Amino acid sequence: MKKRVRIWGTILLLIVPFLLSVEGQGRALSKNDRNKIQCAQEKMYVLAKFFDATVPNDSKTHKFTCANSKDWPEAKVPKWFAEQLPEMNGNKVVYVPGEGTYSEVDLWRQAIANVNLFLDLAVRSLDPSQPLVLDQLARQYVGIRNNFVLSLDRLNKDLLRGNKTLVMKDSMNGRARSMLSTLELINSEMFSTIESLSNPISQREDKYRQSVMAVVILANHLYSQFNSAPIPSLQRKDLGGGKYFYYLVEPEKLKETRVERALNAFLLALGAALVGLAVFLLLENKRDSWAVIMADYRQKSSVWAEDFNRQFLTIDVKYIVLGTILVFALGGLLMGWMVGGFAGVFVFLLAVLMGGIVGIRMPMAVLDVIKKSRGRRVNAQLMDSLILLSNSLRSGMDIVQGFELVARDMRPPISDEFGLVVKNYQ
Repeated sequence: MKKRVRIWGTILLLIVPFLLSVEGQGRALSKNDRNKIQCAQEKMYVLAKFFDATVPNDSKTHKFTCANSKDWPEAKVPKWFAEQLPEMNGNKVVYVPGEGTYSEVDLWRQAIANVNLFLDLAVRSLDPSQPLVLDQLARQYVGIRNNFVLSLDRLNKDLLRGNKTLVMKDSMNGRARSMLSTLELINSEMFSTIESLSNPISQREDKYRQSVMAVVILANHLYSQFNSAPIPSLQRKDLGGGKYFYYLVEPEKLKETRVERALNAFLLALGAALVGLAVFLLLENKRDSWAVIMADYRQKSSVWAEDFNRQFLTIDVKYIVLGTILVFALGGLLMGWMVGGFAGVFVFLLAVLMGGIVGIRMPMAVLDVIKKSRGRRVNAQLMDSLILLSNSLRSGMDIVQGFELVARDMRPPISDEFGLVVKNYQ
């Protein structure tokens, strides 16, 4: 008899921990986690109550009672929502046989209420005094999620009402789009919660906790989005002929008055004058240095002019410099006009400065390009010129007559070179 008691005692010691571990699946959340779930659930209850058009707004005031809400302010219906609630309640969007017609505000309340039910089920699943059956818990989660997905799909649809398109994403002063995105994420985490209940025992508790707490975080974010500052909504003005003009602010509010235009022009002229004065003072302080630089540059200009003459081109170097500065100035003027204000003046002056820097180096760059181009053309004509010169010598002409023949019969630039030889000889 004692032997049997010992055997059964050993069996119970092995089985009871296993049974407790199985019963405890889905109860891996701590007391602090449970408090967070209850606070998020209370927020969803308050939010669903706000969307109940049958309850007067004055009676929707709520004082939070969850463990983490000691310093939270009392929840009240925002003024902007109280003004929009009748319009949203008047937008009848879905007719369900046997249930009636649902308005826009009804769909929002259904979606939020399902999040509240989900969190309530998560709290009840943590009660150690209640038996936990995983299959039954999974079926309850699936039922809540199916109703949630149905209301979410209806909120994402654009409906045609006569000549007007009702876009429910644009309601609540632009908050609806961000709130719908959060609801989509909640839907994903609801599915993860259901999926976690079918995971192996070693992973079930951790997966369940992660998915439930993710819904808690998203529910808190949804409540914050509802109470956030309004987002400017895009307005549309009919221009006729099927054309529309979209704007965030009334165009009339963007127009400048005469006083504002005069003040802007004065400030712009003053800024330009101050910048010009600063440049003048800078140049004045460096007058001797600039005089040396300009004398050196004039000497270089004379050399460049002589080099241009050797290329049989008569070009005044200052026109290249001034032309480059003018091109940069026109480009800077266009960009400055696009930028506007004092910043536009700064852009223009910066473009002129860059034009001056590039313009000083432009004559040498142009000369190099001309030399290389002329050298390639001379090389291409050299063989024909030598053959023509050789034939003239064979026919009895002297060398000078041969040069004259090449200068007369060939084309520039090699004819210019041979003509220069003949001119120097004469």
